[in-house]
Amino acid sequence: MVPSSNRYLPETLRFTAEDSGSQQATIVYVAVEGERPILSGGIKLDLDWKPSRGGIYEAQQTKVNCQ
Repeated sequence: MVPSSNRYLPETLRFTAEDSGSQQATIVYVAVEGERPILSGGIKLDLDWKPSRGGIYEAQQTKVNCQ
């Protein structure tokens, strides 16, 4: 069971035939009841947003968090 949280993965999540189990022992990936996990193939950017011109905002990347 996968609990609620955002999980940023540094690499592509790949499922292969081995991840499917067998006819005698199937594998099912499910969320914990009442929760909603998110698996993201991207990375979370920690941005410092500031007003620029004409109602446009701009940001400088301060750090990258891949956890």
